[in-house]
Amino acid sequence: MRYEEIVAKTNEVLSEYTGKLTLRQIYYRLVAVLMIENKVSAYNQLSRMLVKARERGVVDYTRIEDRVRRVEGSDGVFDNPNEYFEAVIRSMERQINSYDANRTMWTSQPRYVEVWTEKDALAGVLVDITRLFKVPLCVARGYSSFTFVMDAVKRFKEADDDGKKLIILYFGDFDPSGEDMVRDLRDRITRYSGLDITIRKVALTQELIDEFQLPPAPMKESDTRRASFIAKYGDVGVVELDALPPDELRRIVIDAIENEVDMMIWEGDKQSTEEEAVQVKKKYKRIKELISKDVRR
Repeated sequence: MRYEEIVAKTNEVLSEYTGKLTLRQIYYRLVAVLMIENKVSAYNQLSRMLVKARERGVVDYTRIEDRVRRVEGSDGVFDNPNEYFEAVIRSMERQINSYDANRTMWTSQPRYVEVWTEKDALAGVLVDITRLFKVPLCVARGYSSFTFVMDAVKRFKEADDDGKKLIILYFGDFDPSGEDMVRDLRDRITRYSGLDITIRKVALTQELIDEFQLPPAPMKESDTRRASFIAKYGDVGVVELDALPPDELRRIVIDAIENEVDMMIWEGDKQSTEEEAVQVKKKYKRIKELISKDVRR
């Protein structure tokens, strides 16, 4: 693993994405192109190399994020009432200008769709697409908690009451746990609600692995789900969802959502939303004038 080659390839991978990546996501992209091995020691070596690269400024440190650690509690403070109301006006303006982006487009659709993924590292890739289609993105981070599933059940029951067909488009690893997570989610939603719900594992699948020639890693001998996985697929190894090229993953997500959309209804609602946005901006202008006048007093 040569430092200069790793730096060059990392910068190439970063250029393929508009948002930030995690170290884990970069790692699996390099595994996918056979630049490094899929093992813990290689991951740790890559981590050390990219620390050095960011310290030297040859890799942009702002493009790699740590989604586990965070700072809390320093936002939203004000010195005086006027500063507070000015912030309120700015916040309102952002909301008004994003009306058409945030307005749901699924009220008239015959289906209710959510996108689920076990991979927190890929949320940044998926969220731009799910926002575009106004679809919830549910990041389960492995097996879903009871609370997370029950919150989903509540959403699905409301959609079921509206007579909609219920769809989950699932994105996870091709390994024993990744396959079993789909089974677990389906069983628990059915047990908790009795709802008829369709869960489609869109990626990662054996077909996509073959199509993009993604290199597999050996399964862990200790994995308790190994036998059932081999019985279904053979001893083919495992592949992380992160190994898919980002442009291809985006295309796959878009195609999966569009397959659930009645486009004639969608286009009609889109036109109505644009007309609504004009009216909302007119009302906001009057409200802003009243607030601004009061602040200046």
